[in-house]
Amino acid sequence: MKKRPCVIALMCIMFMYSLGGCFGMPSVKDMVQLKSNRTMNKESIIQEAATKRVKKIRGAIEKKDVDAIYAMFSKTAREKGVNREEIEKFIGLMHENIIALNDWYAVEGKEEIYYGKEKISLRQGCDVTINGDIYVLALEECIRADRKEEKGDIGVTSIVFYFDSNDVGFPHEKVKEHGIYVFTKEDIVRFRDEILKKREEFKRKEEAGEFPFEDDE
Repeated sequence: MKKRPCVIALMCIMFMYSLGGCFGMPSVKDMVQLKSNRTMNKESIIQEAATKRVKKIRGAIEKKDVDAIYAMFSKTAREKGVNREEIEKFIGLMHENIIALNDWYAVEGKEEIYYGKEKISLRQGCDVTINGDIYVLALEECIRADRKEEKGDIGVTSIVFYFDSNDVGFPHEKVKEHGIYVFTKEDIVRFRDEILKKREEFKRKEEAGEFPFEDDE
């Protein structure tokens, strides 16, 4: 009985893969190892970029260099508006507490792939104690963008430094995607009621099925 051509072809392909080394083709084990190596290399790149950024921010704070921090932001962020006064406020608060920059945590990488073109971003942060109060410093940065139209995104996307109150937490209602935002304890106390009211209203609409998507202010 004759075997169908498609069956014979399939058997040939399976035989070639079983002898992958002889034909110069990667085995399943090799492919898994390559993927593992690629992941480890990417994690190493993200960690190295995060460490370098902390070092540069620390140096700029020590020198009270507003221009240096401004220049760390991506072209896109600068075009959308990076407030120099907020940078000065940030440096003023951090200068006497710079030792906290030794304890960064939660380095998180994000990878986007579009038709083989990569975009890699990272997030990291640290806690800072000022006059007994806990503040949080959160930074987001794009470290790679292969697509020509996204090259301007490379650099710091945002820096948010805020007093960490138990009820408000991260004041996302006051933060845009790009820029630097500094919220002292006094700032948080001033707009606490406004933020909590917005969140209650958002939750009410969400539970009612009204899809209360917030606009980017």
